[in-house]
Amino acid sequence: MDIRDLNFKPDPADLLIVALGGTTANVAEYENGRATGNFVTRNGGTVRRVAGVSVALAGRGLDGVTVETSTAIDALAPGTVLKPAGEIEFTVRPTARAGFNGRPPSASLRVTAYFERLVPVGSVGSVVKRGGGSDA
Repeated sequence: MDIRDLNFKPDPADLLIVALGGTTANVAEYENGRATGNFVTRNGGTVRRVAGVSVALAGRGLDGVTVETSTAIDALAPGTVLKPAGEIEFTVRPTARAGFNGRPPSASLRVTAYFERLVPVGSVGSVVKRGGGSDA
């Protein structure tokens, strides 16, 4: 059996998303390795890649996760806590390369998190003052 991608839908209560300050950009659509001039859409909205966001799942930080959303946001203030809503899906894609010219083989996992909507629910400071919790 050849596994290309692993997709799973975590419980929203297990997620903590904090903006570290960043921007979003529309995700270009590709066909046969070439840009079509259109943007990727999902659930009726244009998919945007979000830079400067930290994601934790079940209390563990996910280093290097690519975050995508259909939320029409341009920038996120540092320290903003975001609550995911609607469709939530994580995709894990393995990659591997054979070793060449004396270099060892290498492998990695690429994780992409799609959140249909990202709703600002306060700042890190306000969540800490309230005592945290999953109802942030």
